[in-house]
Amino acid sequence: MSSKPITIRELHKDDDFTTIKRLIKETYKRLENHDIGVFTESADMIKEQFFPTVSSPTSSVGKGFVGADDNGIVVIFMGVVLSPSSRNGYLLFGCTEDSENSLHSLIDKCYDSIRDYGGKKLLHFVHILPGQIRNRHLSFWERYGFISDEYYQITLALPLSNWEVPPDFDPSGITVNDVTSEDMTRILEEDHELAQVEEFKDQFSEKRPDYVFLTLRNPESNGIDGFAYYKIINSMQNSKFDALGFGIHYRPSYYHDRRKLVQAALISMKQLSLGSVVCRVSSRHYATFTAMLMEGFSHSATNLVRLVKTIE
Repeated sequence: MSSKPITIRELHKDDDFTTIKRLIKETYKRLENHDIGVFTESADMIKEQFFPTVSSPTSSVGKGFVGADDNGIVVIFMGVVLSPSSRNGYLLFGCTEDSENSLHSLIDKCYDSIRDYGGKKLLHFVHILPGQIRNRHLSFWERYGFISDEYYQITLALPLSNWEVPPDFDPSGITVNDVTSEDMTRILEEDHELAQVEEFKDQFSEKRPDYVFLTLRNPESNGIDGFAYYKIINSMQNSKFDALGFGIHYRPSYYHDRRKLVQAALISMKQLSLGSVVCRVSSRHYATFTAMLMEGFSHSATNLVRLVKTIE
C-alpha cells in the first residue's frame, strides 16, 4: 500500500456524511471480510453524534477528523465519541485501503481529545463471526497498541409480543428500583466485571425516570444475588417504546435458577407496554446466555470484541 500525502482537518458540519458512512461501512467490510450487519447507522445518526441538534450536560460529545488526498477527496474519517461519565472515548473510523498506513496523526488527535476531556481510554468494537477467534480488523488495531477483552459479547433481541408471562412465575425475592446505580457499580467492581461496569457507568450513571433496576434478593439474608437493568427509549421502528441497554448480573456465589430474574425483567417490560428489548451478554456468562435463549431471545449473526487502548 502506498502512503500518499494526506491533509488532516477537523470534521465540519457541512461535510458529506453519506460519503463518510460509505467509507466506514466499506472499511469494516474489508477488514472483517463479510457484510453481515456491518455498520447499520445512517448518515444522519453519524452526524448527530458530532453535531447534535439537542445537547445536555449528560450528552456524549463527539470530536471528528478527516484526512483528504491532494484532490480534496476524504479518504480517512476518524471520530471519537466521548462519554460524560467515564470521560473515555469510543472510536469510529473509515479509510480507503491505500490510506491505511496514514492513520497515526488522526489517532493522535483522538488521544488528545480524550486527554483534554479527562479520559484515559479509547475503545473500539470489532465484529467476529460465530466460531471465529481472529480477523484482520482485530489485528489491525492491535498494531496500534489496542488490547482485546478475554471474552466476546453476544447481541440478543426479543420482540416482547412474542413472549408470554409464565403462569407459574414466583415474584418472591424480586424488588424494583430499591438500589442505586452506585450500589450496582460497586457490586460489579467487587465481582471483577470490568467491561460491564464501564458500560454500565457510561449508560446508567445518573438517576432518571426512564431507567429501571430490578434486584433478586436472597430469601435468607435479603442480600443481593443478582440484578437487572434497562433504559426505556422511543422506538425507531414504530410508535412504541423499547428497552435498550438491558443487562443482567449474578453474584459469583449464586448458582440457582437464572431464568427467574430474566423473566422478572421481561414482565416489567410487558407491564410498561414496551415493544422489544436488545441487550449484550458476555460469553463468560454462558448460563445467563442460555437462560435468555430459553426465553426466546435470538442472537445476532456476529459477535463483538471490545478493544481498549490505554492512553499514557
